[in-house]
This record gives sequence, C-alpha cells and structure tokens, in this order.
Amino acid sequence: MIMALSITATYAIVFTASLMMFGVILGSMLYAYQEIRDGMNSRVDIIDSHSNTLIVERIVYNSGRIEIISTNKGPRTLNTDKLSILVNGTPVEFNPVDIWYPESEMTFFTNTTYYDVGASHDIQFNIPVYGDVIATSELDGIYVLNSTSLISYDYSGDMRWIHSIKEPRDLSVGNYVFVLNSTGIFEFELTGTQHGFLPFAGLSSLDSRGSTLYAISTSKLYILNENGILTRTIPLSRGRDVAVGKEVYVLDGNTVRVYDYQGNYLGSINDGRLKYAVHISADWNSRGNYLFVLTSTGNILVYRNHTFYSAFALPVYATNIDVYGKIYLSSQGVYAMDMGYRIKIVDEFGNEIYSNL
Repeated sequence: MIMALSITATYAIVFTASLMMFGVILGSMLYAYQEIRDGMNSRVDIIDSHSNTLIVERIVYNSGRIEIISTNKGPRTLNTDKLSILVNGTPVEFNPVDIWYPESEMTFFTNTTYYDVGASHDIQFNIPVYGDVIATSELDGIYVLNSTSLISYDYSGDMRWIHSIKEPRDLSVGNYVFVLNSTGIFEFELTGTQHGFLPFAGLSSLDSRGSTLYAISTSKLYILNENGILTRTIPLSRGRDVAVGKEVYVLDGNTVRVYDYQGNYLGSINDGRLKYAVHISADWNSRGNYLFVLTSTGNILVYRNHTFYSAFALPVYATNIDVYGKIYLSSQGVYAMDMGYRIKIVDEFGNEIYSNL
C-alpha cells in the first residue's frame, strides 16, 4: 500500500536522526541529534491558513522492520491516506493509519530486506545507564546490560523494566532475553518476567537464534535449547567469543570457526588481522552473510561470505560489539551505527524528505 498525506497544509517535518549514537555524559546515555529539513517550509496552506508540524522522533531499523516514530504537533487532525514511503528508491508497504490526532505519537512500520554496511547517524534522548555498559542488544526495544543490572527501554527512551544481575558477562535477545553471569543463564520474557534460569556455570560468552542458545567456554562450544537441554558439544582450542548470523561463528584463538545452526563444521576464516580480534558479532536477519570483528586497535573488520570485505576505524573507544539490525559498540556507553539504508517520504505535492536508516 502506497500512501501520502491528504492534508494540504504546510509541514515542517524534522528527522531527528536515523539510528542511535550513544555516548555517556555525566552518567547518562546522551543521544546526539541531527535534523534534516528539505523543501517543506514554503508550501501554501490552501485549506485553512494553518501550518501543521510533524516531528519524526526517530527512525529505527529493527531487524528487518523499519519503524518511523512520529508525533503530530498539530494544530490539525490528519488523514494519512496519501503518504508515500520509499526505501533506497523502492516504494514499500506500511501499516495504515486513518486518523492522526494532534499531540499524539504514531508508529509507522514496514518490513524490508534491504541491508548493507553504511555510515553513522545520530538520534536524541537520554537514558541513564547506571554504570559501565558491558553489552547491548535489541529486538522489540533497547536492552542495556551494565555491571549490576539488565535494563529494558522502549524506543522513546522510557524505561520499561529492570532486573538486578550479579556479575553479568553477556546478553542476547531471541525468543527470550538471555543474560549470562558466572553461575548460569537467566531467561526473561520480553515483558520483563523471569522465565527461568539455566544453572550452567563456567561460560564466557553466548548468542542466540530464536530459542536456541550458543555458548562457549575456553574449551567448548555448547548448543542448548531454552530448557537448558544440551544438544551438542564441540571442542575448542581457545574459545573467546561466539556470534550467530547466517551461520554460527566462534572466535577460537586467532581463527574464526564456522558452523551451521546444528553445529556441523563448515570451515574457518584465517586472516592475520584476526590476531587483534576482541569480540565478534553477526545478525541472522541480515540480507547478506556478514561477520563483524572488533579489534584491540580500534577498528571493525567486516567479512562477507567468509572473506575479508572492508575495515573502518572507530571514532570512540569500544570494548564490546553486538549486531541486531545495527552495529552496537559499548564502552562507558553505547555507540550505534546504521547499516546503509536510505529512506524518502514524499507528500502529495511531490515534496521529498530524505534520511538514512
């Protein structure tokens, strides 16, 4: 369905960023912002001499679904039956919204398969992180794991729930929110209710796909279901990190070993640059088969189909990396960069607004 705004009033549409750039200032996660205005401030109001303002609070690429979170600042109620949305030049369908009242927030969303490595953009709001962030991930919202707690936020930056976690080590979001500490794996519903606990000590890192868990110790890769039943164990020489993308990747010493989801060995990535590897990450929803490697030299190495693809330097110090629709890097705070999408919104007069996801 291709839709466009039916109202003929003037719009001041502001994109306050595309994806999230996290940084900690005075103990808070401050989202810097970027405004994009293009050709929307000179239109003639034909109907009633009123100017109407739409504020696009943020655009989030959420693992295959674009979410455009917007507020109608009024003064008019809008019928949104003629808005066109294009991603990388291609019209996309999105959820219909009949009436949009002033001072109300609306979320437009659409599914897309567009995916590639891109540049970074910024967004604005504050999230207190209560300490050093050691991992992040997201599915239906933003999840922050710091040195004492697991905290869930919605995309407006409002806290939804919090749980205390002693000595947390890693975080992954699949059918549940999985949190690893020295004693085992906590399982939380996305609503925050604790689902269970798997007493599986001695693990250093984990990732998930749906309800399947992939966790490592120094000497083994473990594949478990959500009930903690071990389905396979694979020996490692020096396991350091695990990531689930189109395949399962294990950083074993200075080599990345590649397995399918059942644990069958597919091959390895051998590259001298991997001797600087600190953490690895991938996204099983990605359009292509990408692996991202954070190095101790402050770079991200990108591998596509088991072959080195590109590298880029980081503008911030990072100690962890996580990918779920976008790249997260964490140190004192969290930095996120987009995957290279471009979105265009066109009104009934042909005025165009561009932003990057």
